[in-house]
Amino acid sequence: MSEEEVAIVILAIIFGSVISIVFIVQLFGLIKSFLDRKKSDEAPVEINEQLIEDYLSFKKHADQRIRRLEKKQGLSSPSNSRAELNSPPEESSLQDDRKYSSSGDNKLKNMLRK
Repeated sequence: MSEEEVAIVILAIIFGSVISIVFIVQLFGLIKSFLDRKKSDEAPVEINEQLIEDYLSFKKHADQRIRRLEKKQGLSSPSNSRAELNSPPEESSLQDDRKYSSSGDNKLKNMLRK
């Protein structure tokens, strides 16, 4: 083999090695982005479920407060009064408000900040 042929073989080996390394790095980057995408798809589902749960809790407590206010002011309609008679007695408003503010309100505020 002449010197030119040896130089060509060495350049071909170097060039092939560089191309192989670039290909392997790109392949690992593609795999990593695929795995990260799967992880990021799962997180919003959990957040949405938590958000729905907190919203329903907030709505339940808000409805209870509205019923209590209507009962105090005498504004409840006959259909609402029948539902209130069938429902179990409610806790005092102060205890209920403390329980609500300590649990659901903070969670909802923290989720909305994110």
